[in-house]
Amino acid sequence: MKQPVSLLFVLLCVACVFHALHYLPLLPERSATHFGISGAPDSWGGKSELVITYFGSVALMAAVFLAVPLAMHRLPDAMINLPNRSYWLAQERREETLEWLSGSMILLGCITLVLMLDIFHQVFMVNLGVATRLAHPGLSMCAYSAVIVIWCAALLARFRRARPPESGGNG
Repeated sequence: MKQPVSLLFVLLCVACVFHALHYLPLLPERSATHFGISGAPDSWGGKSELVITYFGSVALMAAVFLAVPLAMHRLPDAMINLPNRSYWLAQERREETLEWLSGSMILLGCITLVLMLDIFHQVFMVNLGVATRLAHPGLSMCAYSAVIVIWCAALLARFRRARPPESGGNG
């Protein structure tokens, strides 16, 4: 696993927890818990339900984005869907490939946690009466989608073709 990206991921998980804990005492007992496509609240529940949803979402992201890279090293090659799989997972390149994939997956987890911080902050602002609807859910999702496309393009660019063998002699 890439150490700096892993540390960033853990820090973002902690930031989400502190974000929720900071707003928990400020939220009204009856809080908006669901929002329609326009960003207007359309369902309400207890503030604890909202914060538990936040904690559960962060826990799920942590489980997925940390467990998958760890599990990748134990998976048979046939279960790793990758262009030019036989080349990239050959014994001499397997560890480097899996490390790159692991770091890339954790980076995607970081980006997902930033989206969660943004969306839940918008939710908190509505519940505190600062806004009547989510400020920019469409922009948040479009930005996240664009990053996903870039992430996929980087993955494909990295693995789309097998590298030519390095020449060993002067020739």
